Amino acid sequence: MKGQELDLRVQQFLDGELEEALCAELVSRMKSDHATFELYCQHAALDAAMLTLVNGAPACVADRSEAMALARRHSLRRAWNLALVAACVALLLVGWGFRHVLIKAPAATFAFSPGTRFQLVRSDNNAANLNTIDIGERFVLHQGAVEINFSSGVRAIVQGASEFLLAKEGLMELDHGEIWIRVPEAARGFRVRTPDLDVVDLGTEFALRSSPEGDDEVHVFEGTVRVSLRGESSESAVVDLQAGHARAGIAGGELRTIPPVRDFATDLPVDPPYLHWSFDGDEPFQPTGSHAAVQRIATVPEQSDGRPAETRLEPGKRGNALSFDGRGDYVMTDWNGILGHTPRTFACWLKLYPNDPDGWAIIAEWGRQDETRHAENSYWRLRAQPLPNGGNGAVPRVSYGGGFANGGTNIADGDWHHIAVVDDMRLDGSGRPSVRIYVDGRPEKLTMGSDSTGDAPIETEADRPLAIGQVYPTVQRWLHGNIDEVFLFEGNLSTVSVRRLMETHQPR
Repeated sequence: MKGQELDLRVQQFLDGELEEALCAELVSRMKSDHATFELYCQHAALDAAMLTLVNGAPACVADRSEAMALARRHSLRRAWNLALVAACVALLLVGWGFRHVLIKAPAATFAFSPGTRFQLVRSDNNAANLNTIDIGERFVLHQGAVEINFSSGVRAIVQGASEFLLAKEGLMELDHGEIWIRVPEAARGFRVRTPDLDVVDLGTEFALRSSPEGDDEVHVFEGTVRVSLRGESSESAVVDLQAGHARAGIAGGELRTIPPVRDFATDLPVDPPYLHWSFDGDEPFQPTGSHAAVQRIATVPEQSDGRPAETRLEPGKRGNALSFDGRGDYVMTDWNGILGHTPRTFACWLKLYPNDPDGWAIIAEWGRQDETRHAENSYWRLRAQPLPNGGNGAVPRVSYGGGFANGGTNIADGDWHHIAVVDDMRLDGSGRPSVRIYVDGRPEKLTMGSDSTGDAPIETEADRPLAIGQVYPTVQRWLHGNIDEVFLFEGNLSTVSVRRLMETHQPR
């Protein structure tokens, strides 16, 4: 393996598109061959530099293969070892001869799960120690999960679209997102602030959720925390919250009791968090997967004619599929779906029938859909869109309320098709959705809606829960066909991962 072939493998590794066996081979070679390692350093530095130019601040990006990210996770947990993405710079500091270098200990180190994408804004324009974060530095997590190990012994897992600042020693400011924290007795007094809440640890395990769309939440699993509302000075706004309890509130309002939930990640996931409806097994309608909410999601098939739900199970692409009769069959959950700007991937096998435009309807949707907010891009929907001008067929369409993107392949021909939507949940430079649609593993050429998305950001809001095959609201059109192997990932999959999912029906 020489020259261009080695260059290609290194770049595929950095892009997360190198096969698992080749990843292991490349890592082994980097350990034994200094020249290969230096080549990796050059590619990694170029990647970081390009993102810095784009964002105007020193940044670190992680998007690696599942196998190598898993290896990183095990090597970094509760330790101060370097993540592979940082090894090129850190090893240059200490040298191949492991020379001693006197440096100030960082406030924390971090590791990340597969498929994680983040930006780390350095306070001193120094990106030398890429796996460390220090006081005054801001961490922007676009997708995935990050484990933070503080020098004080505090351990935290941040998941999904989140942003935080290490304001000072023992104080973390969470602008938005989700975080789980375990604080040892020696670090008692560790403090987390959100825009609405001020939480002080009194020796505990707890979690916070902060969203611009609703009240901020704190959930206590062990010990006690002291919770107060930002901007409130009265004693009534301060509560010592014990294990098994939760509160929610907004600055200037009141703390209210909410049911405690334990759907926060307490460890780095092996895969991007996902839910899977296979329609097989003893509980064919309930999801499985690695998403923290999987145990509390109830999925209920609805039949307008009252027949048993089990009669809708038919031979599918793999095991059973779920049929939809076009007259009122759908599936409803009690879960709000993936919200905010969090990137997501939805995938399924779908079989629709030709000459049946009334059955080309919604495949999946969730979010806020009331008419007054229609143009604010506040929901997420995948549907089969009839071809224009009376054409016999339908294409996949992603819409948000105010804009949409259409694929170009006819998916209503009576055959099984694998549909995948990889959505960055942001607007590109022209103000259009940054989204990819795949049909049978191939990326589609997209046609954007004439109204684009205006100036409104794409941000799914909590309102109507996730539904599959629900009625199209304006024309009372119900899905007619079969769906199998539904996956919903909290994060973006690469092209290689989409194809692997299609071929193996497995997340990795």
